[in-house]
Amino acid sequence: MGDVRLIAQLIAAARGDARPVFWPQPDGTLVDAARPEVDPAGLPDLATATAYRQAHLTALARLLAETETLVLPLGTPALLADPDGGQVFPRPPATLLAPDWPEARTTARDLDAGFARLWAGLQALNPALRLCLIVLPAPPGARAETRASHALLAARAADWARGTAQVRHDPVLDALVGRLLAPGGEADADRLASLVVRLCGGADLLDLVAGAAPDADTPDAATDRKRRAKDPERRARRKARAEARGKTAKVMCEDELLEAFSK
Repeated sequence: MGDVRLIAQLIAAARGDARPVFWPQPDGTLVDAARPEVDPAGLPDLATATAYRQAHLTALARLLAETETLVLPLGTPALLADPDGGQVFPRPPATLLAPDWPEARTTARDLDAGFARLWAGLQALNPALRLCLIVLPAPPGARAETRASHALLAARAADWARGTAQVRHDPVLDALVGRLLAPGGEADADRLASLVVRLCGGADLLDLVAGAAPDADTPDAATDRKRRAKDPERRARRKARAEARGKTAKVMCEDELLEAFSK
């Protein structure tokens, strides 16, 4: 899951507005502080590490410039805060040597500032881009402080969507994703990502969720399909989806964003 401040920092880096930070390791290699779990083995020298990072950022900026809808699943993972530079970074694996920085705070003001920076960066790269926010549930067994941070994030995401024309946040979609990700559930990561992307692209929830429609072999299946086909709201949604496909709309999920950044 992504922290809004960390994603904002990534977007800023793609625009050249954030300096890279590398952590020296005992073996002489350098680890990119922005993605310690992606390249834990590190890179041999500063020139190589800088060139490698810049290649990722260039590809990311190009991808965002071509994206019509960006789907961002958000959470409140523990982050480290650089007391000098003011940047935040993911907590690294225990096998890596990292500075003894304090944990970043998660307050309404911090989240609002992170979203403002994120949206400004996205608008600079692609003014027509639409943003779909999904607030993921707190991890199982999370501390009370973590659960409170997730509740705060959900409230702020709702306000961001209300105050920004091209930003969407739907608590029903949050609940659906949370249910599919719940312990004991049978959520498949690829299927879940596909479901979320299609929903944010305008697909009908009842057409996508397994078990929502009668089985094709039941006697009532044909009758139900005819009834649904005549529903004016469904007809309008189908028309909108057809028009969107005609425009070859592109929908991008955060997993794709991070994958692009990690290659």
